[in-house]
This record gives sequence, structure tokens and C-alpha cells, in this order.
Amino acid sequence: MPSGTAFGAAALELGRAAAEVGRAHRALDRVMASVLVALRAVALALTVFYLIVWDWYLDHPVAAAVLGATVLWHLVFCLLGARRGVGRGLAGASVALALPLSVAARLVLPSESVGDSGNFVFLAVVNASVAAVWAFPRRPAAALVLLLAAGAFVGGWGRYPQVVAQAVLLVMAPGLLGMSIGRLRHIARTADRRWANVVARHRGEAVVLAVARDRRERERVIHDTVLNTLTGLAWGGGRDVALARRRCAQSLVAVRDLLDPGPDTGPALDERIAEVVAEATGRGLVVDLTSRLESGPPGPPGVVVSAFAGAVGEALANVERHSGSRYAWVSIDGGPDEVTVRVRDIGRGFEPSLVDPARLGLRRSITGRLEDVAGTVGITSTPGCGTTVELRWRTPRIVATPRGEPPAGRARGGFVPDRRDVAAIAADLRSAYTAGLRRAVGNVAGAWLLLMVAPLVATLHWVREPAVGGVLWGALAVVIVVARMLVRRRPLSGGEALLMLAIAGGSAVCSAANTRGADIVRIANWPWVVLPLLLAFVTASRPAREWIGALGGAVALVTGLVLIRDAHSPLVIARLGSLIYGCCAVQIITAMLGPLLRRTAMHTAHVLAAEAELAANIDSSAMIRRERLSWLRAVQRDVLPLLAEVADGRLDPGAPAVRGASAARAAAIRRMLTGGGPSSALADLDPVLADAESAGISVEIQRSGDLRTAPAPVRAALADRVGEVLAVAGRGRAIVTVMWLPAGGSIYVTMPWPDGLALPETVRGAMAGGEATGDAGSPAVRLGTVVELDDRRLSLELTWPALEPAWPAQPSGSRPTGGS
Repeated sequence: MPSGTAFGAAALELGRAAAEVGRAHRALDRVMASVLVALRAVALALTVFYLIVWDWYLDHPVAAAVLGATVLWHLVFCLLGARRGVGRGLAGASVALALPLSVAARLVLPSESVGDSGNFVFLAVVNASVAAVWAFPRRPAAALVLLLAAGAFVGGWGRYPQVVAQAVLLVMAPGLLGMSIGRLRHIARTADRRWANVVARHRGEAVVLAVARDRRERERVIHDTVLNTLTGLAWGGGRDVALARRRCAQSLVAVRDLLDPGPDTGPALDERIAEVVAEATGRGLVVDLTSRLESGPPGPPGVVVSAFAGAVGEALANVERHSGSRYAWVSIDGGPDEVTVRVRDIGRGFEPSLVDPARLGLRRSITGRLEDVAGTVGITSTPGCGTTVELRWRTPRIVATPRGEPPAGRARGGFVPDRRDVAAIAADLRSAYTAGLRRAVGNVAGAWLLLMVAPLVATLHWVREPAVGGVLWGALAVVIVVARMLVRRRPLSGGEALLMLAIAGGSAVCSAANTRGADIVRIANWPWVVLPLLLAFVTASRPAREWIGALGGAVALVTGLVLIRDAHSPLVIARLGSLIYGCCAVQIITAMLGPLLRRTAMHTAHVLAAEAELAANIDSSAMIRRERLSWLRAVQRDVLPLLAEVADGRLDPGAPAVRGASAARAAAIRRMLTGGGPSSALADLDPVLADAESAGISVEIQRSGDLRTAPAPVRAALADRVGEVLAVAGRGRAIVTVMWLPAGGSIYVTMPWPDGLALPETVRGAMAGGEATGDAGSPAVRLGTVVELDDRRLSLELTWPALEPAWPAQPSGSRPTGGS
């Protein structure tokens, strides 16, 4: 697929999105950086807490200096992570600093704390491990985590069983977090692929919509300027020579602006409408303009200003042409986000419901202009009581299209359909993040409980009743399995969250009572290590005020249980600090990831949609220019020279020849606006009919179907045959009826045919034989031809395929629909 087209560029963009990191993934990067910074900030505070708890540092200034340097590094990590994110450089530096610290733990820690988790070395190592798991690919991250755990094991060698528990924590905690991160990354990659599809589709649709909108606008400009000017000249409007020349000059400028559009900037709305009113006043109308528009940035966009100006100009032209009054009133109300313009007259009025739908002025130049910018038009009129046209626009607001329903074709009243599905996909992305986070909590909790079998068995001689430990493990297993099944489908309800908290608190009290000795913050009390994950089920499901209350209650409970047993040992207090850190860290990860990812989902959606819009505008500008040049080529060739000669004074606008030429060209433009032009459904027949009109034949077209569905040789043969007949006739009024389906169809031409006028050579043979099938210039194309001459009228019927009925029989007096 060529990349020069909008769809080719969209396909390339889709391919790149499959291979590159997309916006949803980068949003996850930002969110995770915030989480890591928050964890590091808590570690900083807890490191200072250890300095306060241990008097040992007063007698060991070098160790205190190392602790202070660690605090400083935590601060630097927070600042750099908040500004630039947590990449491999910052994570690698954390590992490089934490590894020697873990090996030299005996030199910087009190002897009781060596090999334990209640110290600043453990915090530095575990934060470095978490950063490595996030920043590096799976295998390098695993190697770094194992290296840090080995360093901690070497630094705490001989301190059993604390050092073993510490090493296990340093391996398993980052590993389980990495499992959760992997699920979130999978969601982000899936979202990026989906967004790539949406962007590609929207980019193509936006190009098509932009080209269609431009096509409608140029048709309105041609109608409002060139067609009206030519029609006025044809009806005798050239008697006012100065006005005719001024209108021709204005039409020239309008067409040249279409061919070479300037930037989308210009006067403000009230200034632009004042220019339109001045133009109408110059034509003889008396217009009273009042403006109560509240100025202020940003104001309506340039395309909206142009739509209002064009619609007001056409409404005033209608007053001039149809109302029978020379007086009109124009009022402007509103502000930057909402504008209302009313055009009122006291003329003869009309019945809006009886207006012919083919009237281009109301349908395209007024209503169509406002609909294209998500505005509305209201027309109030009564015969004999004047007419009021109300134009209204307000800043569009996207409305999501219900699932299963096609998007609305046009915007109404300032609301535009969400063709990009931005709201729906952003909502799906938020739901996927939330569900993924709940499932990650369930998976981590299940894996963590399985790991707790080891301390359960290894510490049976440290507890009062070994059976109680087994019962606690079984009860927690049931709770986690049930909770995991629930959160895979939906968040926990309020009652379920309360039950979870009651079970978590009860298990904490029972395990503390079952642990021997004053120090209950040990691995023998392993249910307390499961406590943070039980709280995470609540955090992932309930509002902030509820999980914060649950966390506060849990911290207060374990603090009270510890202080009741031993309120004076620095080691116990330090271990309590590490336990609180673990509880807070798990909740920080869960709580921050959920809301942050949900908020970034809509931001990511709108950013991608805006980028697609910008790319589509770039793609469509070239396509619009090419189509304008092609579409306006006939106007340039046949109409602009006539207008230029009248505007420059070289032709008299009132001369019969100018009026006749204006009438012929007006008929050609009117036909082009209602079905002609290079994209015409008449295909190759269109230039033939245009040449006939230029030669003086009045052509009336009736059409049902699209001639472009015929093969190119068939279209050329049909155009040649019809063109030969019209060229011989030279003048008169012809009715051309086109009835076509993809499988074939017919073309009928009826027109006066003077006696003695020779028929084209190609149809003479058809007269003698009635219905004849002849060669139409190509061996592969055979047209069925029927020619009748009766009462000085010619009827020519051309059908394809030639030997089969090309169209169902029409009832007597029936007439094809969809004519000009």
C-alpha cells in the first residue's frame, strides 16, 4: 500500500505501533515511576526513623555517615525519578550503591540488626531490587535481584534464621511485583495495539470526512457566487453594469480562493459578518446590524466563522431575491463558546414545509454549512409575515455512541458523535487496568501464601501450639482463594471488604497470641507478613477513604500488639517499622497504580485522537487541493474567462450574447452541483452533456443509479453514441434518462429532430432493423441500440449488455427517481 495516501500512512503507523512502545505503555511508565518514587520516599522517612531508634549510631559516626549518605541518595532518587522517570540508568545506579552496602552490612548496622529486615540496608536493597525489576528486561532483572540477595546473605552470614528469611524476602517480593508489572504491561501492549487500529481507522475516516466537507463547502461557494452571478446575468441583471461587474469580480476572487486557499485565520465573527452585511448593502439592501457578542479567547474557530459568514450571506441573498422587501435585520449574540445569529425580514414569507428539497440555497448554503460545524439552523416563516433564520453554534462536546449502534451521520446542536470511540475505548482501558490490578493482587497473595509454608514448618518449635499455625494457614488459604475468585469478576463489595478486614485482624491477633516470647515481629509470626496482601484486596476494590481507614486500623492493631509485649527493645521497634513499611508499600503500589492508570487512560485516548486528527489534516490537505483543481477545471476553463471579461469591462453584461452564454454556463454549473463534475455518477457522459450545453442545447437529466459502475469501455462507447446524436442536433431541448445498476442498464435520449436532418452514421443501420445490436468501436463492447423517429422527435435507447434485458419493465407513466 503506498504511503502517500492517508490509508497507506495509517497502515504504516499501525505497523510501527506493533513494534514500538505506544502511548499506553509510556503512560504506564509514568505511573510506575510515581509509585517507585513514593516507595523511595517512605524508605527515606523510615531510614531516618532507624537513626532515631538506634542509639548505637551515636558511638559510630562512620556508620551514621553511611546512613546519612543513604538518605541523601533516596532524596536524589525521588527528585530524578519524579522529573525523568525511572529508567535503566537510575535503577542501575541504585543497584550499584545497594550491593556494596549489603555486603558491608556488619560495618554499618548494630550487631543485633545484622541479617534482619528491620534496618536501612534492607530498605535500600529491596528498593533497588524493585527498581531493577521495573527498568530491566526479565532475565537481567532476575540476575540483579539474585545478586542483591546474595550480597545481603553474605553481609548477614551466620545470623540464622534471620538472614535466610531476609534473602527469601529480597528474592520473592520483587519477583511477585514483577509478575504484577508483567500483567499491567500486557494490558498496556494490548491497549496500544487497539489504539493503533483506532488511530488508523480514524485517520482514514477523518480524511474522507475532511474531503467531503470541503467538497460541500466549495459547492456552496460556487452556488453562492458564480451560479448566482451567472443566473443574475442570464435574467437581465446586467442592466446595472457597475453591480454586475462588481459581482463578477467577487465571484472571481471566491473561485481563486478555492484554488489557492490561504491560512485558516481571519477576522473575528462580528467583523466577518459586518463584511457580509456591507456586501449586501452595496447591492441595495438596507440591513440593520446589531452585535451583543461577548469577546474573549479563544472564540469560534475559523471554520465556524466562515460557516456563519457564508450562511448569513446566502440568507441575505434570499431576502434580496425572494422576500420582496429591501429591509433586513441581523443580530449577533453569545460568547466564545456559544453564538447565535438571526437574520430577519418583513417580506412575503413562505411555508418552510413546502420548500422543494432540491433548493440548493436553503439545504446546502445555509443548513448544510452549520451542520458541518456541529451547528443548527432554525427557519421560522409564515406567508405574509416575513422570515427569521436563526443560526446557532456552541463548542462541540463529544457524546459516546451506544454499543451496537452506528454513529450518527451529522452533529446536532453542539454535540458530535464520538466516531473514534475515544470514550468507549478509554473506559475499556480503565476497566482493564482495574481488573488487571485486582487479578495481580490475587495472584501475588496466592503465591505468597504458598511461600509461607516454609516458615510455617520451620518455626513450629517457636510457637505455642503448632496446630494453630496449620489452622491459620488453611483459613487464610480459603480466604485468599475465595477473594481471588471474586476479584477476577468484580471489586469486593463493602460487606465483603469488612469481612476480609475482620479475618485479617483476627489472624493477626491469633498468630501473635501463638508466638512465644516478647518479640513477636519475627518470621515465626508469618501471618503478619501475609497481612499487607489481605489489605491489598480491599485497596484494589474500595474507595480511598475505606482502604486508608483499613490500613490505619491494621497499623494501629499490630503496633498495639507489639508494644504490649515489648516497648523498649530497639530491635523490636525497628522490626515494627519494617512491618509498617511493608504494609504501606503494598498499599501504595496498589492504590497509586489503580487511580493513576485510570486517569491516564482518558488522557492517552484524547492525545492519540488529537494526533490522528493532526495527521489526517495533513493527509487531507493535499487530497483536497488535488480534488479542487480537478473539480474546478471546468469552471476555470469555461466560466472564469467570461466573468473576467465582464469584470474588466471588455464585455457588456446586458448584451444578449453575454446573457445567453451566462444561461448556458449557469445550467452547466447547476447540473454539476446536482450530479455532475469529475466525481459525477454520469461518468464519461458528463463532459459530453457539458459540450452540448455549451453548443446551445438545453439538457435535462433524469438519473437512477450510477454509471460509474459500468466498465470503462462501455462508458466510453455510450458517451460516443450520445455525443454523436447531440452534435448533429446542434440545438433544442434534450431529455437524457440514465437508469443503471452494476449489472447493466439503459440510456434514453429524446429530443426534437427536424425533417431532413441526417442521422449519425452509427445509428442509420439501427433504424432499418428496428432493434439492432452494433459494434460501438470496440470488439469487446456491444450495445443494444433502438432508434425511433416519429413526428419530428428522435428517441434513442442504448442498453448494455446488448442481448439481455438490462432493466426491469417500468409501469406506464413511471419515471426514474433521483434526477437533477
